[in-house]
Amino acid sequence: MNSPHQITMQEAAKLLNEGPKILYRKLRDAGVLIKGTGLHNQARHQFVSRGYFIIEMTSYTRGDVPHHTPKTLVTPSGLAFIRSVLDEQPVAHHSCGHRP
Repeated sequence: MNSPHQITMQEAAKLLNEGPKILYRKLRDAGVLIKGTGLHNQARHQFVSRGYFIIEMTSYTRGDVPHHTPKTLVTPSGLAFIRSVLDEQPVAHHSCGHRP
């Protein structure tokens, strides 16, 4: 139950003109999101405590088994924070085989 002031990571990616998978990777590489554990892609505690993200528990059922998983939501200050993180990262240049 996110408030109108919180958005999903997918919505943040769209507002920042990034693909969601690329945004997740860049934020993991920058140390903002956790990688490689059961908490994969969850915002690190220090960024939640600064008010950039909110962790909301969501529930779903697979078969007869209930599951609970954290969902990272972005606050307005978090969107500005993500933009600043992206601005600090070097731009990757992809070669397409052509030389100028």
